[in-house]
Amino acid sequence: MKLDLIRDMLDKQLVDRSGISMGRADGVVIALRDGEQPVVDHLQLGAEVLAHRLGRLALRLVKWMRRRFPVREEAVLVVRWPSIAEITSHHLKLDLDAEQTSAFAWERWLRDHVVARMSGPSK
Repeated sequence: MKLDLIRDMLDKQLVDRSGISMGRADGVVIALRDGEQPVVDHLQLGAEVLAHRLGRLALRLVKWMRRRFPVREEAVLVVRWPSIAEITSHHLKLDLDAEQTSAFAWERWLRDHVVARMSGPSK
């Protein structure tokens, strides 16, 4: 299969096997082996990967936020190449269950620490 990595993979929406959106492909990692063609090893998701693409200031800000709010253990979520089930012009479908990954760690943290403390409309 021949791919244009930037057009076909980078920044594409990722969906799990049930069609649940779980972020975008922030990075593509290529494996280089002596005497062989380069191959896609895995995708990377996470604010730190995206910030690295945007520049030093963005990366410093994201790293500060990770220290201040340690929501996920790992800064980068890795999706191995065999988990990519389908590549379309709109998304990359993964043979994963989004709920079994750390993709929603920030959403869960916000729900438990921010939204749960908000008072609803008074009656």
